[in-house]
Amino acid sequence: MVLPYMNKIRGEKELSMGHGAPLTACSPQPTMLSIMVSKLLLLFLAAHLAIAAASPEQFESSWPCPEPDDIRPCVCVERNAHIDLDCSGVTDDDELQNSLQAYFPFHRFRNFTIKGNGPDELVPVTKLDKSMLGVLSFMMVEIVYTNITDIAADTFENSLSRLESLTITDNFISLFPFDMLIDCPHLSKLFLENNNIIHMSNIYSDSLNSLQVSYNPGLLFETQVFYGAPNLEYLYLDNIELAHVAADTFIMQTNLKYLDLSHNNIEVLYEDSLAFNNTGVKEIKLEGNSIHTVEQDAISGLNPGMSLWLQHNLLTDVPQEVWEPVLMTLDGSADDSPNGAVFLHDNPIRCECNILWMLETYMDIVEEGATCDDGQLLTAIDVGFLEVNC
Repeated sequence: MVLPYMNKIRGEKELSMGHGAPLTACSPQPTMLSIMVSKLLLLFLAAHLAIAAASPEQFESSWPCPEPDDIRPCVCVERNAHIDLDCSGVTDDDELQNSLQAYFPFHRFRNFTIKGNGPDELVPVTKLDKSMLGVLSFMMVEIVYTNITDIAADTFENSLSRLESLTITDNFISLFPFDMLIDCPHLSKLFLENNNIIHMSNIYSDSLNSLQVSYNPGLLFETQVFYGAPNLEYLYLDNIELAHVAADTFIMQTNLKYLDLSHNNIEVLYEDSLAFNNTGVKEIKLEGNSIHTVEQDAISGLNPGMSLWLQHNLLTDVPQEVWEPVLMTLDGSADDSPNGAVFLHDNPIRCECNILWMLETYMDIVEEGATCDDGQLLTAIDVGFLEVNC
């Protein structure tokens, strides 16, 4: 039985909806919608709580590096907005190439390192070329203690505009592309120590500050090899079996501070062999050669306060016409500058009237330890006796 007022209400609802089908008060649609919304909210809340409870490491991204498994055993690390790549763990050339062919989100790296743990634990990589490095570029490269024998001319082609430091030491490299230096406007340090490099072509670089080619036995180069590198300050040419220093080899190094020619096969310093055209030279190292003769004007352009290392050679005499101009230059007393120093110990110097001139005036420049051929210290010689009898 339907009451009259219920019919009235039903009629009003039908008119208000504008539809022929009545909307009854007991319709189930709003209740189902509410249930569905509630379930969705509960699911969202549960997911949010699960994420909050999880360890952060589970969601840590390798960005800006590649995925670690893609480049293993190479390791990519981001430090202070710079990306470094270390491939010291590779076991052969193919593994290195495969690691470097992975997808890299960024191609510009700061450091690239392949470094063994010493001469008995070399990284078993034998070559390095452009195809291995792919599209990657680097600012600083360190390749030490590996079996690499060859560095191709295009190896660092993508890095030329960015390179600042290149260290390739303690390997077996016989050839190095020195011609690339002209295209490296920011390269300041090149270290190639302890390889088998047999020839150094003329160097052209306005940015190069330090060059080390020590321990490359038999290394050859032309007289003008450094003319195109006027900003060299530190030059290491020790232990390369060098037998001759040509005149004016270093005349263009107007910023040179340190020159190491020690432990070579030099016997004679000819005129202008060590002629310098600057006032900044601090050290010249010639110890451990076989120098027995120094010609007049072989050494010039020195300055007060510098050190000249000549110990462990074969000098038997210190002729006044040769050595007084050198010692006078090292004497800083004229302008209150610090004195320089000459190291002469372990030379078979004949101590007779020939050294009186030096004993009288310059012994504050000759370092302690210099001896005569009979082992007597120069500082122990009776100068008064020589003055009376010479």
